[in-house]
Amino acid sequence: MGGTLRVESQLGLGSSFTFSITLPKASAEQRAAALAPPPATTPSHRAVRGRRVLLAEDNPVSAEVAQLLLAAHGVRVDVAVSGPAALDLFAANTYDAVLMDIQMPGMNGLEVSARLRAHPNAVRAATPILALTANAFRADADKYRAAGLNDTLAKPYVEAELLAKLAALLGEPLPE
Repeated sequence: MGGTLRVESQLGLGSSFTFSITLPKASAEQRAAALAPPPATTPSHRAVRGRRVLLAEDNPVSAEVAQLLLAAHGVRVDVAVSGPAALDLFAANTYDAVLMDIQMPGMNGLEVSARLRAHPNAVRAATPILALTANAFRADADKYRAAGLNDTLAKPYVEAELLAKLAALLGEPLPE
């Protein structure tokens, strides 16, 4: 591609890899198409539109990515940056689903989920919970299900997979 690759390494300190390439400039049409949200044409996209979810995520970049992705498909998202904040939002609002980061400081996603499952209103206690985690091993997924979470999605996730899992958890038939 006519570029350069540079490697710097120091024993015991690590390595740094950089590259540089020159790419052709995109036309205004191509830039607009790349920035436009994808059309909501799949059943998963239509099934999540108009839903409200609680996103418990302490990483601001991960929270913003998920929020923008879901908002582009008509999902209303409330973000909690900690376990206690998630519990407060859940107590104050009704959600169609909860997207739960497992590794949060102070109160992890499993502890928060246990508290949500103990809600005095049985319908709210049964709100679907999707674990968002970097731990993608089968044993971890089994542990999360045993703790009351409905499904698991490994980070980093693909947009279509998040939408499909969310639509499946909502338990309604997908539109044709």
